[in-house]
Formats: sequence, structure tokens, C-alpha cells
Amino acid sequence: MAAVPPNRLEVLRTLRYANLDGALATAFGTLVGGTFMVGFIRMLHGADIWYGLLAAIPSLCGVFQVPGAILSRSVSSYKRFVAPGGLIWRLLYVPFILFPLLHWAPNLLLTSIAMLIGVASVSVMMVGPTYNDWLAEMVPVETRGSFFSRRNAIIVFVGAFVGVLGAALLDAFRAAGHEAIGFSSIFALGLVCGGVSWIYFQRMYDLQRPEVVPVRLREGLSQLKGPFAD
Repeated sequence: MAAVPPNRLEVLRTLRYANLDGALATAFGTLVGGTFMVGFIRMLHGADIWYGLLAAIPSLCGVFQVPGAILSRSVSSYKRFVAPGGLIWRLLYVPFILFPLLHWAPNLLLTSIAMLIGVASVSVMMVGPTYNDWLAEMVPVETRGSFFSRRNAIIVFVGAFVGVLGAALLDAFRAAGHEAIGFSSIFALGLVCGGVSWIYFQRMYDLQRPEVVPVRLREGLSQLKGPFAD
């Protein structure tokens, strides 16, 4: 846990690591979800409802950003609060490497996938706002716009590039008659990206909140009533 503020070199190095973490985490999310998950459902001949359900789960879990942001105020270290959610998010996708190779009933397999995606999504949504807070604290106010614009551009480019690369790889496996192995390989490649992003995350310099505010979850959630009551 960092006891002193980082110097300029440490800040610049941390922001570079944060961009690498973000880019590789995006590659991870692209390869284990999105169009590849749709293709996997199609391979399993899943019912149409699974397409909508597995696509909707991450968005529905976005509401957990609110209690996560509230609870984070009671923890002095940004990194200590963010790390568990980020690690759980990655680890819960490890079984996806084996799923294409299992001969389970499609509904049982898809139910297992939905449960893992749900817990993984809750974990990462809980810490997402705090991660962005952490970065914002390191970037001077006058350069935040340019930093986050550049960061978003990197993330979008990497997501698109990895998506095309993964699709080409999957097509090659399909042409050889090994579609299941292709999906397993795609998911494994995604986990490799997620693992490397975690390494860069661990290298980021921690910050301490200037003021820790002890908050009970029930009290924090009650604060949500304000905007709706107006």
C-alpha cells in the first residue's frame, strides 16, 4: 500500500500501464463474449432466448456500479478495492476454455455459462467506477479530456483488431472441421490477454483516498432515493 504520493515518473508509468491493462482487458472481453459467444450459442443450437439473455446480463449488472462506488469510499486504497473484482472477473472465465469440449446438454451448459457471466459481471461492475476514479486522480484536470480520449481510442482499436483476428482464427478452425477446438482456443487466447492485463494492473502505483468515509451499504443505498424523490 502506497504511503506517499507518486512522483511524476511514477504517475506517467502508471498511466501507461493503465492503458495497456485497459487494451488487453478489452481484448479479453472481446474474445470471451460478444460475437464469439453468439457463435458458440449457435454451435450448441441454443434457443433464441439465450442470445438475448447472455447479451443482456452484463448490461443489467451495470446497476451494481452504484453500491460499488458507495462501498469504495470506506476503503483507503483504490487498488485494494479494485483488485478483487478484477481478478474474479478474469478467473470466472477460465472454465470457458473447457466448455466447447464438454458433451453436456446444451441448456445445462448455457445455464452454467449464464451464471458465471452474471457473477463475473457483478464483480467487475462493482469496481469499475473506482478504477476510473483512481485514474482521474492521477491525471491533471487540464489534461483529463485528452488522456481519456486517447485511452478510449486505444481500447476501441484493440477491440476491433482482436475481434477481426479472432474471427479469422475461428474461420480457419471451422474450415478444418474443428469448430469446438476453435472456440476453446479463442477463449484461451482471451484468458491469456486477461492474464497479461492483470500483470500490468499489478504494476500500477496505488493511491490513498484523502478522506475515508465509513459507509454502511443500507445507508448508502438509501441515498439513491434523493434523485428519484425530486
